[in-house]
Amino acid sequence: MRALFVRLFHGRYTLVKNIIVIGAGPAGLTAAVDLKRRSDHDVTVFEANTIPGGIAATVSCDDNLLDMGGHRFFTKIDRVQQWWFSVLPLDVEGNPNLTYHGKTAQLMSESLATADEADSRWLVRPRYSRIYFNKYLLPYPLKPDHRVCMALGIPRTFMAAFDYARRLVFPIRPEISLRDFFVNRFGDTLYRSFFKEYTEKVWGVSCESLSADWGAQRVKSLSIANLITSMLKGYPPFKYLFPKTDAPVSLIEQFLYPAKGPGSLWEAAAKEFTETGGSLQYDTRVVRIKEQDAGYEVHTRKGNGETEVHLADILISSMALKDFYEAFESKQVPESVRSIASQLQYRDFLVVGLLFKELSPEQRWRNKEGPLYMKDTWIYVQEPGATVGRIQFFNNWSSEMVKDEGTAWIGMEYFVNEQEEFWSLPDEEIIAFAAEEFVDLGFARKEDLLSGQVVRVPKAYPVYAGVYDQFDQVREYCISLENFYPVGRNGMHRYNNQDHSMMTSLLTVDRLVSGDVDKETIWAVNTDDEYHEEKES
Repeated sequence: MRALFVRLFHGRYTLVKNIIVIGAGPAGLTAAVDLKRRSDHDVTVFEANTIPGGIAATVSCDDNLLDMGGHRFFTKIDRVQQWWFSVLPLDVEGNPNLTYHGKTAQLMSESLATADEADSRWLVRPRYSRIYFNKYLLPYPLKPDHRVCMALGIPRTFMAAFDYARRLVFPIRPEISLRDFFVNRFGDTLYRSFFKEYTEKVWGVSCESLSADWGAQRVKSLSIANLITSMLKGYPPFKYLFPKTDAPVSLIEQFLYPAKGPGSLWEAAAKEFTETGGSLQYDTRVVRIKEQDAGYEVHTRKGNGETEVHLADILISSMALKDFYEAFESKQVPESVRSIASQLQYRDFLVVGLLFKELSPEQRWRNKEGPLYMKDTWIYVQEPGATVGRIQFFNNWSSEMVKDEGTAWIGMEYFVNEQEEFWSLPDEEIIAFAAEEFVDLGFARKEDLLSGQVVRVPKAYPVYAGVYDQFDQVREYCISLENFYPVGRNGMHRYNNQDHSMMTSLLTVDRLVSGDVDKETIWAVNTDDEYHEEKES
């Protein structure tokens, strides 16, 4: 029988339940840790990988640390920020002068304990990214300045200004596709120059096929008008004319970052979870889920082939919804829901870590301070014909990401599908291809390559295309399932930031602790302005 009994807890009797959490990424571990802090339920986490963190894990490549997705820790949801510091404490004594968005270390951490270990250090990093386009390194986000004009050329610059003014007067209505979204905010010329090819490279489908919801969720209020306003705010008399409001997330100038990469946060969360009585099983994939009474029967398979059956009163899932409905056995699921879920699309990607003796010092966009003068955390490669989507410079995330001082540790990100030939190539061929492309872009010399490593990330991003316009049917059925809570990016098929994924889990635990069965608030995260990062939460 399911372990369901009464236990004395905090001076009162409470009903203890078996809760299974699928996935040990940001959403899954946030739910698991918060449940152990706030309840006496028995909680088990199943993770298909061998390390925690999901796409936010930090992978060790010969002692060089690789951040798979480039995770800037920035949020205006104070509850999420305090959760970060409660798991990985902010070193107040070691950072007495640290300030971040107007707050001191002491104010940020409130009464949290001071970190004693080096792995617990948080860094404040300047947000610095650029766009590689037409052999130029341009500011990101794009700013209407002389560099963009030089990259575009005079004729296209005038056409871009004309198209932008035209769309201010005659916007596309209704705004259905991602193309409509970009054109309305940047004009046709800038859309074709900077957004179309890069977006289609990242997502593998045309901008006309992607929903405008993607732009509304990820780019939010970013536009030429907001870029100009943001730029002018720093100069008199404009800084006195504009009200003092928080910048959109795409315009933030600083972010927090764990010294040992984002995975150190989730490793600390996993440690706290197991030390407080939680069970975390790695290399364990959920392969079958059956409804049973008011709960669920969860079948798992380990990497060695061993299978087990577990009973859950409550199921919290961050696994891809497509995989969930493939594993979920129930005659109650409408055929339309199964059909839509089976057609949900995802974008996979792989990161090629390249270690160079140094970067090329002779390029015209660089200074002469030495081989590691690049300030960028990453560069968006929007060069026509280039395969790589984004280049990460891990030295600039944290010096502790790099084993040997003086070497350059690079991450080449390629957005592909598992079915594509490139995904299945031998690692040696992928490393050689990525190194050649990095050299061709002018960042390094071939003879300076020391080593490389490939990390593959399946189902990294949910795609807002195909049957996505029918997704509300899947969403409504998920809400109707008793004692089932999907959380996070893949669990809800929403391209959330890390903090929003965590917030879905925190709100789920709120419901479980209080007994509130309303799930609409959880699904509203990052859809209403209240949760958008350009506003205070």
